[in-house]
Amino acid sequence: NARERIDELALTEYDEISDRDHRDMVNAGLIRVGMQNAQLARYSNVVGWDATRTVVSTGEWQNANHVCVRGLTSRPTKADEMCAIISQGPMHPDYHGPDTIPAFWSMVHEHSVSTVVALASVEPGFRGCARYWPTVEG
Repeated sequence: NARERIDELALTEYDEISDRDHRDMVNAGLIRVGMQNAQLARYSNVVGWDATRTVVSTGEWQNANHVCVRGLTSRPTKADEMCAIISQGPMHPDYHGPDTIPAFWSMVHEHSVSTVVALASVEPGFRGCARYWPTVEG
């Protein structure tokens, strides 16, 4: 049907753009550290920029970056900048890949992160993520 063909073409175009953008970032040296640690990323072609990567004292690489956005508060000072750490969900061998959950929580603790928002569902394979939060409180 025509709708399925349009969806297929859109996905193909997205994949081509995504692959080209990834190659351009690699060639420009913008994601060198991420590519050296691609085995620790859920998607080896989706790693953060070196310039804004979240560094932890242990030296362990996290596929995480600092992002700041201005104008999200009513304060007219530099404090009106809202910053966050964005990251892929950590991995665990029961779901997909090596166990990156301890390093994820170390990063959260070290950077005094007060809120964690999960946008991926918990499911096996690389499409979802591992359950990285406790199942009981306390």
